[in-house]
Amino acid sequence: MKKNCFDALKTSLINGVNLIEASAGTGKTYTLAMLVLRFVVEQNFPIEKILVVTFTTAATEELKERVRLRLADAKQALKHGGNELFDWLDALPIENSEIENRLQTALLSIDQASIFTIHSFCQKVLREHALESGQLFNAELTNDLVQITQSCADDFWRKQLYQRSAEDAAILTADYKTPDELLQSVKNIGHHVKIYPTQMETVDDLLAKLKPLIKIALIELNRCTAQLQQAFSEGKFKKDIDKHFVAVLVWLNGESTQIQIKLLDFLTSDGIFDAINGTKIRKPKQAEFVSELALNTTIFDNLKTTFGNCGLMLRCQLVETLRREIDQCLLQRNALTFDHLIIRLDEALRGENKSEQLVQELRERFSVALIDEFQDTDDSQWFIFKTLFSAESQFLYLIGDPKQAIYKFRGADIYSYLSAKHTAKTAFTLAQNWRSHPNLVKAVNYLFQRENPFLIEELEFNDVAAANLHENGAIYFENNPLPPLMLWDLKSNSDHSWQNSSGTNKNVENILCHAVVEEILNLLQDDYSLQPQNRRLKPKDIAILVRKNKQAKAFQSALRDAGIPSVLNSTESVFMSAEAKDLHTILKAVANPTDIEALKHAMTLDWFASISNGKAFYKIINDENALDLWLAKFLSYHEQWQKIGLMAMMHTFLANENVTQKLAKTHLAERQLTNIYHILELLQEAALDEHLSPQKTLDWLQISITSALAKKSCGNDAQQLRLESDADAVNIVTMHRSKGLEYPIVFCMSLWMPSELWGKDRAECHINHEMCIDLGSDNFEFHRKLALEEQRAEDARMFYVAVTRAKYRCYLAWADVRTKDKSNNSAIADIFSTESFGADLPDCFERKIFYERDKPTGHYSPEIKKDIFHHQTRHRDLRFSPWQMSSYTALSALSRISTPDLPEDKAQEPFENSPPIPLDLPRGAHTGNVLHDLLEVFDFDSLANGVDISTARDKACLRYGLKVARPEIIGELLQSVVQTPLSNDVNFCLMNLPESAILKEMPFYLATKKINTNEINRILANEPSFQSLDSKTINGYLTGFIDLICEYENQFYIIDYKSNYLPDYSRATMLEGMREHNYGLQYWLYCVVLHRYLENRLPNYNIETHFGGVRYLFLRGMEMNVALSGIFETKPASDKLIALANLFSD
Repeated sequence: MKKNCFDALKTSLINGVNLIEASAGTGKTYTLAMLVLRFVVEQNFPIEKILVVTFTTAATEELKERVRLRLADAKQALKHGGNELFDWLDALPIENSEIENRLQTALLSIDQASIFTIHSFCQKVLREHALESGQLFNAELTNDLVQITQSCADDFWRKQLYQRSAEDAAILTADYKTPDELLQSVKNIGHHVKIYPTQMETVDDLLAKLKPLIKIALIELNRCTAQLQQAFSEGKFKKDIDKHFVAVLVWLNGESTQIQIKLLDFLTSDGIFDAINGTKIRKPKQAEFVSELALNTTIFDNLKTTFGNCGLMLRCQLVETLRREIDQCLLQRNALTFDHLIIRLDEALRGENKSEQLVQELRERFSVALIDEFQDTDDSQWFIFKTLFSAESQFLYLIGDPKQAIYKFRGADIYSYLSAKHTAKTAFTLAQNWRSHPNLVKAVNYLFQRENPFLIEELEFNDVAAANLHENGAIYFENNPLPPLMLWDLKSNSDHSWQNSSGTNKNVENILCHAVVEEILNLLQDDYSLQPQNRRLKPKDIAILVRKNKQAKAFQSALRDAGIPSVLNSTESVFMSAEAKDLHTILKAVANPTDIEALKHAMTLDWFASISNGKAFYKIINDENALDLWLAKFLSYHEQWQKIGLMAMMHTFLANENVTQKLAKTHLAERQLTNIYHILELLQEAALDEHLSPQKTLDWLQISITSALAKKSCGNDAQQLRLESDADAVNIVTMHRSKGLEYPIVFCMSLWMPSELWGKDRAECHINHEMCIDLGSDNFEFHRKLALEEQRAEDARMFYVAVTRAKYRCYLAWADVRTKDKSNNSAIADIFSTESFGADLPDCFERKIFYERDKPTGHYSPEIKKDIFHHQTRHRDLRFSPWQMSSYTALSALSRISTPDLPEDKAQEPFENSPPIPLDLPRGAHTGNVLHDLLEVFDFDSLANGVDISTARDKACLRYGLKVARPEIIGELLQSVVQTPLSNDVNFCLMNLPESAILKEMPFYLATKKINTNEINRILANEPSFQSLDSKTINGYLTGFIDLICEYENQFYIIDYKSNYLPDYSRATMLEGMREHNYGLQYWLYCVVLHRYLENRLPNYNIETHFGGVRYLFLRGMEMNVALSGIFETKPASDKLIALANLFSD
């Protein structure tokens, strides 16, 4: 299909399926945002009807912000003109007033923009269309299947093996000794993947078939024993073959249940020739020798095949069992994983009964679908998008870059993209690279201007043009611009190539690591500069791309030795770190303070400043008094854990034991401390959410560590290793994780090494564009060859991703590591096979040949500026800061000494434990926060009917530290609250409000453009609940949440909850409390927000008719049988409200 260049402003919008190939750096996100803008303006689609699906949660937030900015830019361009947006708008056959109206409506509805990840989109569809999709309501989402999968695998193991004889069990476990090993052999096999072999006998049938084969084999081996033993004695077989013979004979006789299947090889038709000693019997004579042995190898061929099929069938049955039982387990728990969200929607759309209704409803809901990162899709996702949005009545744009499809290990399938390519009505490319230096763009074009560069015929490379000029930026050395692509060719001292033997790869990696560190030292300290900025290079300008996390850690260690700061950008779980194990050791000793062995184990860690070495440790454990002091300390920590919680105890522990000071002396101090505090946060959250005792907390940590080590990566963003520092530092990142990122200078140091396939017992490949995994069929070798070809193709795409991360300069390293018979077939082998590659483009390429070298001895000494040690205060004082995003609390505090950036607690009263308090509830924020949370979580009518809130109540109390002698009184109080009439109309109660008439926790942003607080004072003068503010001009935004907005009899009300304790709840006392905390200012601001909201959302809005007023609910004083009890009610004067709203207008 011919591809046309796509112009985000000018190319016509086409219905049906459209494909846009967005090469690296060509402005994919800009194009997406422009498409949304154009559909809003040109097609008059509400922004809610434009679906945008992208890969990550972070990407959805970025896209939403880009869309908002693009809409705002278009609105400004319409008013002021002078740019390409204005030219586009001016050429449209639409009145400017109508364009402005469409843009304004979209901006007001931006929070309703339909921008999702694929998982959140599927979840939303399944939840909102449960009947049509045939799904359960309110399924819980889980992102961790490890425990469920392990449990299913353990059950399978028990059912298959525990009732069998020792002989049968030994056969089935010959290759995989434990449930974990068996599970690992079939790990990460998706639901949509076809398994080979497709048809086999059952395990029981194979075991039954094996027994007579064993008897026949024993007879045959006994018949040939004499000939074989004579051959062994004459050295006609290779070393140890005689031992294999003995082991096989012992097993066949039933004297042992254990046998390794490979020991049978020398008795098979092919294996017997491999076992012959070639120095004794040359190849021409080997067939004659085998004939003289008169061994019937066919018997052993059948024996080995059937033996191997027993274990193979066990693995196939495990795959089927996991697919079935995991689904059943999730169904029983009413839970879904992220992958199951896609699977369920796929199944719903394939269903015969209700799929048409579901498709129709979603097509009516979304007129446009823009699918970002489409190269990372799979068959299920493509089927969903194709089924829902490929009709001619819809607009479907698939945007991605197949050259960057590198996530096969996550289930992404390049062939799904190619299938969509054949379906698409039109195909486009983005033609200009906005990221890289022109010569680097030219160099990358040159790298891939060869036949079939990505090893897939349907995946071609299209040149892109450079949007940047030479003057926009370049790396200079001694005032001369450098070629942007540096080719490093590492030669062996003995030969041009490296013989691939044990340790060769590691040796090459070490040499390249040292070379990179030396080069970075040169870049930072020699006469290199970034022009035209005319500044020296900084560590943060540099990124090192690696293949594995182990390589990243090696580079970080080498950089630290040279004094160069660096940060790891890793997907590893923090629970895989050494700090997780160390923390478990510490907490085990604290949780069991009388366990001396646990204490001694903890004391061996390098956390304790008072135990400087092994000699000090030995002295303590052999001194009874000293050891007793340590036991007493840990007993104290144990008591603190029980009384004040894990986090508080650990802060005390870290301070008392000077852990920070001790770890600060190591190279890994930042990394270690970041991990420790990260793990503590996760532990604290789990302990609160799940009400964990110290011992249960310890168990939770152990399970998390085991789970992380099993997965080898992190599927949970919260557990992902954090950057240890945002400071000026070299970035070390895997190539997979680097996708979408850019850096001024990039080192690609791992591309010389071909990727490894997943294990030797499976082959993952495509057959007729269908994803398949072969676990050991008769065609296994053919499928493994296909898998190797596909891996090479993905390596070529990985190469493209790596070299397109750089803005100004990219280093590409090569080492010809190979065997005598097999060449290095890595993705960059062709480039370095020609010594003159790139020589005709000297402005683009530089080549450097070097040999083994010693570890660099230089050390980085950054220039320290005198002004970087200024003290920074934690809070800003609004009186002296003209621009700020803040809250009502910050504004109301202008008369105080300092203003916090964040709002204070809801109750705004000190903690007190002294009675008497109504209902025996303590004063303070903890009480207010608990009540507020429960009112937000539970339906008001459920509270009125006495729904069981104990679980949520206890969780909230634990979270906020609220202790109540009789917790039931919280439910009793809330029952009164929701049943108390909010006016003299006894039916106006919270419990009588339908869900459609209430809006809980409404967030808002209120612009404050150079407003002087004196104007607020003037408008609200004589308001009894308002305190005047200090004079100040403010600029920025006020932000906050309104507890509740409700509609009753066509009037709208603002409701706010207050848990303040008052002497009584008369009107006068409540007014005094309102004024004391300046709640008057708060409700006036809330009124402005509601007024603005109704103006934009409610047709024919009239402030007198529709604005009902304000209710401040002092919860402690509300009585269900007394109207307006504990309620401060008022209705702001319309003229004042309009005047205040005008003050905050644009």
